[in-house]
Amino acid sequence: VTGSSGFIGRHLVRELLKRNEQVAILIRSVNGVSAQERARGIFGSPPNLHVMQGDILLPGLGLSKNDARQVTESTCIIWHLAADLSFSPRKSTVAQQTNVEGTTNVVAFANTHATRLVHMSTAYVCGDHTEFSEEELESGQYFHNHYSSSKYAAERTVRMQSAIPTLVIRPSIVIGDAYEGKAEGCTFGYYRFAFMLHVFTSWIRSILLQRGVAGWFLRALGTELRQEGTVVYAPWVVLPYPLNGVVDLVSVDYVVEAALALIAREDAWGARTFHFTQEKPLDSLFVMQSAMEDLGMSGARYIRVSPAVFTGILWIVYALLFPLRSYVKSVFWYIPYVVQPYHFDQKHARAFEV
Repeated sequence: VTGSSGFIGRHLVRELLKRNEQVAILIRSVNGVSAQERARGIFGSPPNLHVMQGDILLPGLGLSKNDARQVTESTCIIWHLAADLSFSPRKSTVAQQTNVEGTTNVVAFANTHATRLVHMSTAYVCGDHTEFSEEELESGQYFHNHYSSSKYAAERTVRMQSAIPTLVIRPSIVIGDAYEGKAEGCTFGYYRFAFMLHVFTSWIRSILLQRGVAGWFLRALGTELRQEGTVVYAPWVVLPYPLNGVVDLVSVDYVVEAALALIAREDAWGARTFHFTQEKPLDSLFVMQSAMEDLGMSGARYIRVSPAVFTGILWIVYALLFPLRSYVKSVFWYIPYVVQPYHFDQKHARAFEV
């Protein structure tokens, strides 16, 4: 498994270990912390976990001859999950290296040493095409950011260069475990918007707890703390949500369980791509209302606005929240994913009931 320290990778490795599979993870040493120490800090020391120090940016993945030989001598499925998820324009070069050059190295290694390859792509290789099938890849699409374009190039590499049975998985926006209700290590995408709402709710709560003019003014507007201070009731709050916007969220436990179900199906292997997406994505209003309820705010009203107005309001928030400007600015990178509806064909995924 590459990318075992990442969001999906941690869940996948833990599930494989739970199933008593023999799992080898490719992991780097970082800032003087060895690969073994990093792995132990994440997964402990289970007997069926084999830690291999390496780097997808190096030829042969930087593996020792002994580790490479062990892979060759086993019936090995390589799960390629390592990727740079940053949308920051300043990190475009790193994303290109990790997502494209790294994938090229993984495919070359898999062709020589492994029996099968699972590549984790993204549904948003669709770029600006709002209708996209599992067979499609090169459709003349425009990419909103370097992340999507680099993942497109990575998937193209897999399709063109893989010489062993391969699965390509394209999830949409992956969020935390649906049952544990947490998002360990996930600070991107949907969570950027959720964090902004959290800051707003926390700010109102802190003002109400203080004695001052601001608190008096908010109370005059009908603001109050309810349920022993856990809920902010703010009937004056009006929150915009994008016209026709939907949010295609899938939980990480679904992604992992569906992927594991797929690899067990012999007829699923080949040059197949699977969309792990929602057949009916959630309306932006439902997502926002649910987020506000979870974050402890009630009484707010919601208005539907055009994508342009929604973006404009975010610019106003950016101007007002000076201390959080850098964070708010990063939210703009994710606007295309919430202001327009995407439909991802699921012919293969439905055929295999995942």
